[in-house]
Amino acid sequence: MTAAEISERADCSEDAARAHLSFYADLGIVIRHEGRPMRYERNDDYFEWRRVNELAREHTVDELQARVSELTDQLESYRDEYNVDSPADVDVLAFDADNVDDVYVDLSDWATVVEERRLHERARRKVTSSTAQSHS
Repeated sequence: MTAAEISERADCSEDAARAHLSFYADLGIVIRHEGRPMRYERNDDYFEWRRVNELAREHTVDELQARVSELTDQLESYRDEYNVDSPADVDVLAFDADNVDDVYVDLSDWATVVEERRLHERARRKVTSSTAQSHS
């Protein structure tokens, strides 16, 4: 998005939007794309990093491991129910029309569980690594 587009959405001046966007780009919150006009996009890696750090800060290794195990069990349950390895492999058209909405809800939940397990596992490794380094 351009500073003009963002200023319109944020109901502020274009100069104010540009100043804030420059600051956010310096912090890594947004990615600046050079050009005329300059464009900005959300840096998803930054927000993922924050989430992993938040999980690592707020939970013990044991709590994170328990959550990873719980999420893994949920994944196995979805795999068993749909007889495929990932939500992308499910053929929604193979289901009765009355069940399609429920299948879409399951697929959305399944994708969320995949992502949450990945983030919790990263946080667990981070805490484990931090703990190991502090004992060295």
